[in-house]
Amino acid sequence: MSDQRIDVSDLAIDRLVTKCVNFIDQHVKELRFAVCGLGIVGLGITVRSLRIFGRFDKVEKIPKEFFRKNVSLDGIVRDVDLDGGILLVEHVPIVSLFGAKPTDPMLRVRLSGVRVSATGSQWLKTTTCNNRVRFALLTSNANREAESIVTSTEASREPRRTTDQ
Repeated sequence: MSDQRIDVSDLAIDRLVTKCVNFIDQHVKELRFAVCGLGIVGLGITVRSLRIFGRFDKVEKIPKEFFRKNVSLDGIVRDVDLDGGILLVEHVPIVSLFGAKPTDPMLRVRLSGVRVSATGSQWLKTTTCNNRVRFALLTSNANREAESIVTSTEASREPRRTTDQ
């Protein structure tokens, strides 16, 4: 008696598998499109979460997670605030699609751990304006500034000094 139940259930499973295989065979194109569509949607969600197209013009718009992970962003120094040596940086996204226009206002980037004098601010202005920089985000302060470690990604405009002089 129990052997018959096993045989009946085996037949039901065989019929179910056969129906599934037949369905798949008859709808191969639709299933391929569905898988490709899901892949494209997943890729879109991933790209959006990475913010590779995002351009930040205010420190408040930078996700807190970027500060926690000390993410490095690229930008172009457009000006230097002479009161405190704050760099005004135009953020350059990882991928720029349509001829990006300059943003206004600029990100306010403070050099972390450095107190900049008026002379230092003037020097920063002459050496960094219109140069590309990379700034590693450390924290944001109450003045809506990003405290960062800033490095230049371009060669300095100052001539090299040799030891012969």
